[in-house]
Amino acid sequence: MKIRELFRHTIVYGLGDMSRRLVGFLLIPIYTGYLIPAEYGEFQLSMMFISFTSLIYMLGINTAFFRFYLDEGDPVSRKRIFTSSFVFVLAIDIVLSAALLLFKERIAFLLLGDPNRHFIITLCVIALVAQSLETFPILILRAENRSSFFLVMVLVQLAATLSSSAWLIVKTGMGSEGALLGLVLGYLVVFVVLLPVTLKNLLPAFSAATVRKLLAFGLPFIPSMLSLTIVNISDQYIIRYFRGLEETGLYALSYKIGMAVNLFVTAFRMAWIPFIFQVGKTPAAREKFTISFTYFSSFLILVFLLLSIYIDELYNLAVAPEFMRSKGLVPIIALSYVFFGLHTAFIVGIYLKNKTVLLPVICGASALLNLLLNIILVPRFGMTVAAWTTLISFFLMAYLTYYYSNRCYPVPYRLGKLGGALLISTTAVWISSKLVILDPLHAILVKSLILAFIVYLFIVLKMIPLKTGDLLPLQQTDERQQNRS
Repeated sequence: MKIRELFRHTIVYGLGDMSRRLVGFLLIPIYTGYLIPAEYGEFQLSMMFISFTSLIYMLGINTAFFRFYLDEGDPVSRKRIFTSSFVFVLAIDIVLSAALLLFKERIAFLLLGDPNRHFIITLCVIALVAQSLETFPILILRAENRSSFFLVMVLVQLAATLSSSAWLIVKTGMGSEGALLGLVLGYLVVFVVLLPVTLKNLLPAFSAATVRKLLAFGLPFIPSMLSLTIVNISDQYIIRYFRGLEETGLYALSYKIGMAVNLFVTAFRMAWIPFIFQVGKTPAAREKFTISFTYFSSFLILVFLLLSIYIDELYNLAVAPEFMRSKGLVPIIALSYVFFGLHTAFIVGIYLKNKTVLLPVICGASALLNLLLNIILVPRFGMTVAAWTTLISFFLMAYLTYYYSNRCYPVPYRLGKLGGALLISTTAVWISSKLVILDPLHAILVKSLILAFIVYLFIVLKMIPLKTGDLLPLQQTDERQQNRS
């Protein structure tokens, strides 16, 4: 696979994943305009619960599905894998859902601080089941490279979720329940539309041996995924417990906007992992990894700059006044996900040398640090320190991944250039945050000049390479010349 193919696949996957996640950003004006901060905090805590619990609902089957489905050339064997996966996950979902509904009042008290809000837990359970049902036909579309159909389904889900959520929140005044129900309807619409795909791939056959293989591959990923989820969401629960739902809602909004950087990380990761295995055994592998990393990290820093420098304008455009005091946290969260992106890119050696056992250790250490810092500091300092602990945790994750991965398989990542780019970028964001310009047009102009100067500086210092020759050694073999993209 060539480097330009890596980024072409990144764009394709990115469009789909971005469209699926875009609903949360497009609904921000409605969320902040029709929900008070406490209601928005309740909704985000519910989303946190869904995100965490969905890992248990799937048990890593979705991660293992591609590994075995694509290895099979026989259509009947592929359908047997699909059937076994689908039936097993559905059975697990039924058992887990029954248990959650049985204790929904207790869960509502632990999650939201109010057992009378147990209907929220019911909606979360329905969303979890609907998400599981929708996952499998989507996996088929991706496995069969039906990217156009995949994008259509993503857009259908986006439209269904947007329209139903807006109607339920604005017209019926359902609040956080309406936001959750809109999410459920989006999942169900896609499942119904893709029902023919699901039925076409089902057989009257279930293979326990296939399920055991899928679990053997998928379950080891659960600890690291759970640890990563803890870093992503535990701070919101801790803020709710110690500081209340209103501050949770403010922090959750800043987190959602700062996480926009993660849209590009997720898109890159979908193409990056197969790229690692396809390129890893070629003679010019390290050069290609260096080039890919440099372009990706440069783009990631530019996204961080755009989001952080223009954060005032974004909040003035899309956010209600009650949420304004959360905007200062967005650059911190955005920078956190730059480091998460670096963790994703540094993972080359761990995958190539089959050292995935290190991932639970790396992610677990970051999650433990995040929990300890939040428990100690959040009660006193609130949501501001929660943003900083997120940054510290993801920095640790990136550092540990680089350290262990490069011991397995050294790659020259040009960290000096990367560190310089990060220092210049954060300085520019700090300077732009201190500007006091009352006229909005003048503010945009001045910030645009700052951004243009930073990009020019990056190019002059070759932090953003204009050609791959800026990255590779001057003396190259003919073979490396042929592998250059």
